[in-house]
Amino acid sequence: MVHKPTFWNSDKIVSSLAFLVSTVTLLTLMYQTYLMQKQQYATVLPYVTIVSSAPDTTMYSLSLINNGIGPAFIQNISVHYKDSIYELDPSSFLQGVIYPHTPVSFSYASVSKGMLLPAEEKVNMVSIQGSEKDARILAGLFYDDAQVEVVYRSVFDETWRVSGIGGIPEKLDD
Repeated sequence: MVHKPTFWNSDKIVSSLAFLVSTVTLLTLMYQTYLMQKQQYATVLPYVTIVSSAPDTTMYSLSLINNGIGPAFIQNISVHYKDSIYELDPSSFLQGVIYPHTPVSFSYASVSKGMLLPAEEKVNMVSIQGSEKDARILAGLFYDDAQVEVVYRSVFDETWRVSGIGGIPEKLDD
């Protein structure tokens, strides 16, 4: 009696199981790598907002704050005003567009392309003290008429944009 060889012998079963275990291990490692990458992105995420103090009688400020846990690299800052876009930070906008010939006493910090805004850092882009009239004018201007827009990047080159006072950052598709 001739014994016919079977397709599934012990060598093929062991090698098939080894291949299956290797495939499952590879898929598990790929998933863990994906989770680690998401965790890394979350640990350096900047969250930039534009905030404004409520004007009291003589004081007002417009600030840029990074409430995230990673740095923000400023790519662009502009002011949208009366159907025009000015590629200027708020202080340059005030000096060049709103008050080009009238001296107004305000303090400021320039925000420009390439600037690094560290995590938990605040920059007072424009602030005024001592003038009730100017404080109300600036508050009205940045609440109603002029909208500041900031485009920034994370350390992983994700691009974000925040527009207006209290705006929520939105991720831009690259």
